[in-house]
Amino acid sequence: MVRYSTGRKILSVLDDWAWCRSGDDLSVKTVNLAKTMDSMINKLKVNAAGGDALRKYASDSIHYDEDEHALYVDVQCTPDLTKEDCLKCLTKGSNEIRNFTRKPLFSGRVISTNCYVRYDHTSIFNPPAKYDTKECG
Repeated sequence: MVRYSTGRKILSVLDDWAWCRSGDDLSVKTVNLAKTMDSMINKLKVNAAGGDALRKYASDSIHYDEDEHALYVDVQCTPDLTKEDCLKCLTKGSNEIRNFTRKPLFSGRVISTNCYVRYDHTSIFNPPAKYDTKECG
């Protein structure tokens, strides 16, 4: 993530008005994706926000729907944010990503200038899947 400014202060400022949403066109047959992801994100956003000044990142994976599916989630804030602003940003990001769990999509991510939330049904450390649906604004 790269940010720059031509005069406006951007460090230590929560600037989460612009979000980019990407979702996979593939769907997954599951009944518990939203519930499982909400639980994971709630835990991960607290861990990421409580990180030190250089590392505001957390990730985890879980098997759900009686071990039928594996879910990988990662969240991150820019290191200049306070704990409170990081929590606000990740909370908004988790609300934004719920749109992908209604269908439910195989993977999705939302990115703002200060944080991102991503989930996938394949390991987050594998090459990213092709994201066809994009909405930035």
